[in-house]
Amino acid sequence: MAVYILQGTKDSTLQRVYPTCNSGKSEILYVGTSLVYENLSVTNTSDTGNINRAVVMFGDSTLTEMAGLISSGSFTTASSLTADLKLYHAYQDQFTEPNMEFDIYSLSQSWDEGYGLSLEGEYTGACNWSQSIASVTWSQFGGSTKTYITGFTASDATFDFQIPVNSWIQSVVDGKETNYGFIFKVGNETLFPEEPTYKRLYSVQSNTIYSPRMDVYWDDRVRDDRNNLLNYVSDNKLYLYNRVRGEYSNINGINTSSNVLLVKLRNYPNATSASVVNVSASWLKKGQYLTDAINIGTSVTGSSGYIYDYWYSGSTLLTVGTCSIGSKSYSDYFEPETEFYVITTPNFNDIHYYGEIFDVEVFARDRYPNYTYSTSSISKLQTQTLYNASWSLFDYESDQQLIDYSKYTALSYNGEKNWFTFYSTNWLPINRALYFNIRYKQNGETLVEKLPVTFVIKE
Repeated sequence: MAVYILQGTKDSTLQRVYPTCNSGKSEILYVGTSLVYENLSVTNTSDTGNINRAVVMFGDSTLTEMAGLISSGSFTTASSLTADLKLYHAYQDQFTEPNMEFDIYSLSQSWDEGYGLSLEGEYTGACNWSQSIASVTWSQFGGSTKTYITGFTASDATFDFQIPVNSWIQSVVDGKETNYGFIFKVGNETLFPEEPTYKRLYSVQSNTIYSPRMDVYWDDRVRDDRNNLLNYVSDNKLYLYNRVRGEYSNINGINTSSNVLLVKLRNYPNATSASVVNVSASWLKKGQYLTDAINIGTSVTGSSGYIYDYWYSGSTLLTVGTCSIGSKSYSDYFEPETEFYVITTPNFNDIHYYGEIFDVEVFARDRYPNYTYSTSSISKLQTQTLYNASWSLFDYESDQQLIDYSKYTALSYNGEKNWFTFYSTNWLPINRALYFNIRYKQNGETLVEKLPVTFVIKE
């Protein structure tokens, strides 16, 4: 699975009682209401209550990064994505109550972040409560809204925001909506308590890992177990990888999910022998193809335990592969029989750059291999498949977890190695040592191995 993180590009707080003040360079965003006291000097004295709203934007107006990932074949359509907005609670010793209700909308016009640091005082640029851009007023004071995204209740005072925005991304990528960002409000802006009731959130300017972010997930796993096809199971699948000079490349004319290949399984390595199973295969993503489910039954016996897959485009033979029928059961996929070491490939680079996409190869071997009278190549020892593993990213100095284990960080495998694809976006801290942990299960116990490499991200 893949995790792609968009950092907030700009944000600010809009405050009704100071309608011309801007806080675009503040490290804190405010969402909430309060009573305005008679002796408080405010610009907008006609209002008896104060309202704070936060505006945040991610990416550009068309989400070019998401469209680029689609065109590169990382995933096929925006409908295959899962996406969450994440804003993090900033410490405070008062002002926040549990069970506060919040509403989130998309914005309907462009706005500037501004250069102000405080919500009080003289005019410090737009955006502010009155203006979206200098000399341009909001179509609705306090931020013009377009689409209601969702509402939710904060369970406690330190609640972090996590808001699903799948359908919104779909609308932007499809050109049905322009990305102007989001506005965050409390659910009831007509209540003005004696004590200010604000939610404080870290802003883009906070220079922490808690700045606003949009996490986008999709399934890019390869679950290729051609060395252990399951007998009498109907959902075996085979993969084909087409590489040109080491890079994935589409087979000519086979570049969309509507293009179909034919795969013939034979018991013997002979193109003229009768096929015992025919199955279709479709384009999965750039240079990768996947068959429909294959039922390995009594008719597929194999020669010396092997069967042979012949891949055709029309009548043209593209390639031939070798498979083996294993004796694994489903339980083996979740409970490996032996405890593993987990190590990465020796050629893992310790420097990567913003915008880089790279694979992290993870090899596993028995922790205590049996003694033999002959030695085995280390490459033979390291080909254990981790069927249920996932990865997590940490900051080396603080051991702070930056990306959590989840179904979206599951590892791919193909019988030769395990791996995952990492997207180094500008959300990541630069010039700080980072490392990965791998989590898996053994005999019902969850185990974690720290990969013995660190790396840094540079601009």
